[in-house]
Amino acid sequence: MLKHSLSGFLISLLLLSCISIAAQNNIPDTSADVLVTRALACLKEEKVDSTTIYLEKARQIYLEYKDFGNYISNFIEVAKTLYSSNYHEKGINILHQADKDVASTMDAYEGQVEVVYQIARGYYFIKNYDTCIDLIYSNLSKIDSNSLAFADHNNLLGVSYRGKGMIIEALSAYQKTATVRKQILGVRHTQVASVLNNMGVAYEYLKLYNKALECYNQAFNIRAEILKKDDPTLANVLLNMGGLFDIKGEYNSAVQYYERALAIFRANPDDFEVRIADIFNNLAVTYKNKGAYQESTSYYQQAIQKYQSLPDDYSVEIGNVYINWSNLAELQKNHIKEIELNQKAIELYAQTLEPNHPSLIMAHNNLGIAYANSGDYEGALAELKGLVSLIENNEEQRERFANVNNDIADVYYKLNKYGEAKLYNLKALNIQQALFNNKSYKLAYTYNNLAQIAEKEGNRNEALQYLQQALAANHNDFEVEYENAAPSPSGFL
Repeated sequence: MLKHSLSGFLISLLLLSCISIAAQNNIPDTSADVLVTRALACLKEEKVDSTTIYLEKARQIYLEYKDFGNYISNFIEVAKTLYSSNYHEKGINILHQADKDVASTMDAYEGQVEVVYQIARGYYFIKNYDTCIDLIYSNLSKIDSNSLAFADHNNLLGVSYRGKGMIIEALSAYQKTATVRKQILGVRHTQVASVLNNMGVAYEYLKLYNKALECYNQAFNIRAEILKKDDPTLANVLLNMGGLFDIKGEYNSAVQYYERALAIFRANPDDFEVRIADIFNNLAVTYKNKGAYQESTSYYQQAIQKYQSLPDDYSVEIGNVYINWSNLAELQKNHIKEIELNQKAIELYAQTLEPNHPSLIMAHNNLGIAYANSGDYEGALAELKGLVSLIENNEEQRERFANVNNDIADVYYKLNKYGEAKLYNLKALNIQQALFNNKSYKLAYTYNNLAQIAEKEGNRNEALQYLQQALAANHNDFEVEYENAAPSPSGFL
């Protein structure tokens, strides 16, 4: 916290000063702490340039008087505020500068571990997980392993590993967090509930649904004992539980949990309009999975209307709804609607996303499939081959590239052009073998397609070989998942 607290009256005066003084870069020579407070006041008014001016002036005064303690502690608070306002890179930059300024005068300083931790948080927010992880490990050796700081570092390590898809590593970090927090804070604490929720997400990724549900239930029960019944953090756990039941095919339970979460967010409508729209989308997907197509359509429409009613730009989120809705149209065999919805998604995505963004690539892929479903094979091939030329050299899209080649093969198969179909299936297979080492159901799908082509061409022995390889790939995939899931990490459950 800042050393000098200011009354509401003074804060109001400072807000007014942001326009006249900072805009002219004519800042009075006053204490650095007051300048930081002015910076925060300007940030609240989204006057970011004025915030920057005040912070730089405060920095110069701190350095002039070697007031490193207040420099570090106050700039940490500023960075937190910048993060909460989605100015992540600006928060990272001011902390990097503060660390550089103070470290140039001494090898180590009080608060350095916290500075590095906050910088790591910033990198997590911008999804630079590798840098975040490196910074966390640089700090861990300096921290007592029985401290809350150690627990917090491991929790950040866990969510970063989860962001990278390294779920076993994430779970291990979460368990360290849970162990320390329980020892220091007791079992019934919101911070314990938070890490239990994170563990539930990790177990869900590993398809250990019973363990995931156990963690979610523990997290919810702890929060329900401590918090008000309409606290939004309760809704977050309910949403996770709803998603889990949807994955398990228990759609009635999924709907119940989503509706409970929706009721909580509706009790706080001004703060959670976006989450309400998100839940409408979730309910639409669940009702689609349940086979209740009329209810699904209604919720897709409500989700779009809610997003469109919000002041900020939610074109990407609306595009996501259109993509989900197109899947419903495909199930209903309403392929004209399927094409229309994918086209709308592409139009919205193109407003804000780069041409090679995964969501935009997926939408083009879906549109090609929709053309094929409608019988417009020429349109399908044009869309899919255009996508091939866009992503064939993109290493991050190798799996999608394989899928698109399979989709092109499917179109040629429907046209009875088995030679062309086989060529594209083999392209997909080569990529998948490099990615999955013959241990994925995705290879089984491609092998099965090649078997069908061989059967059509009268090559029964070749067809049988491909079917055997499909069975082996499916079997290997099961063994890999079981191997990853079987050992329960020690120390907590």
